[in-house]
Amino acid sequence: MEFIADNWLAVIGFVTGLLCVWLLIKENIFTFPLGLLYAMVTVVVMMQNKLYADVLLNFYYVLMNAYGWYFWLRGGGMRRAQQTLEVGWLPARQRFPVTAVIVLGTASMGWYFATYTDASLAYADSFTTVL
Repeated sequence: MEFIADNWLAVIGFVTGLLCVWLLIKENIFTFPLGLLYAMVTVVVMMQNKLYADVLLNFYYVLMNAYGWYFWLRGGGMRRAQQTLEVGWLPARQRFPVTAVIVLGTASMGWYFATYTDASLAYADSFTTVL
């Protein structure tokens, strides 16, 4: 119980994240307000742990959850009929450019956070954000 007392915000983030994914699978509109809560809590937790690239990533998730909620409520005329989404592979000609963007983006973001901030795990954190 000491872990929960010391990390209550992270526990709230974990639980709301799981519920958000479950509601998303169920195609329930409440995934968006819960996703907003999850992303906002995660911004705070990542900031406390000096994982600044994840702060940026989760701020993006805040914006996308707000947009998704708005679009679900107001974008009804723009929605398409339900379609099947097929799994695909990245074409061979796109693999090198995508890999280059990942490597250069990770190196650039990691260098920035390592040089100009007190970020924890600047390069690993940047890699997960860029990826």
